[in-house]
Amino acid sequence: MWVRESRLDFLDTEGIASIVESELNKIIDVQHKLKLQDLRKSVGLAEAELVKEKLLFDLNKDQLLGAFFFTNSEVEIMNFEGFFQEVEERNSGIHLPGDTEDVIHLLDNETLFQLPLISLILLVIASGKRKPIASELGQLVGESIETVFAGFKGSARHLGWSALLRIRTVKSVSFLELSGFVEIRNKDNRLVATKKGQRLLKSVLSKDNELACHLLAVKDAFATAHKDAQYETKLI
Repeated sequence: MWVRESRLDFLDTEGIASIVESELNKIIDVQHKLKLQDLRKSVGLAEAELVKEKLLFDLNKDQLLGAFFFTNSEVEIMNFEGFFQEVEERNSGIHLPGDTEDVIHLLDNETLFQLPLISLILLVIASGKRKPIASELGQLVGESIETVFAGFKGSARHLGWSALLRIRTVKSVSFLELSGFVEIRNKDNRLVATKKGQRLLKSVLSKDNELACHLLAVKDAFATAHKDAQYETKLI
């Protein structure tokens, strides 16, 4: 209900969900049991993180508590203090199903589309003359997407500051490192494409399709931004 009324873009919505999920996972023990009294602290930590990432908007603690149980509409509207008063009286907990061999793991939208695109953008900027500093990667990926992809041009929210995008950038860097496509140079902490990564990128860019066109635009935009930064440095 709150998401519909607030009319947030999907990155903000997924950012909120990602922070809530992260805090929820921290309080699930090895026996897959969730102690409901631990939720009070988790809601507080989620609230603090949302404030830090400028994603709290007008969410209150009642709504944040509901976000931890978004599949249950009755819990979603429960009063925050009333919920924990009842939990303390009952000493309640929830047993969660663990992973089993019978569970079918399906690839989600993030795995199928978002992480591969971010990985290719990282390969592009790691293959240029100026190697990006690891701590700047989330910002650079966000700026590249905003510059090149029409749907994000003129966006009111800068993607480079998105907590969710930074998390996905870290995942993509880990994948590229494990696959041998990039490495982080120890002497200056910069991302560098390996020969294997350069071969992969060359193969992708040689195709006559929309993806190759957009990646070439990312390459040009990154090179232009680097030249602009050098020019500004000379002026200073």
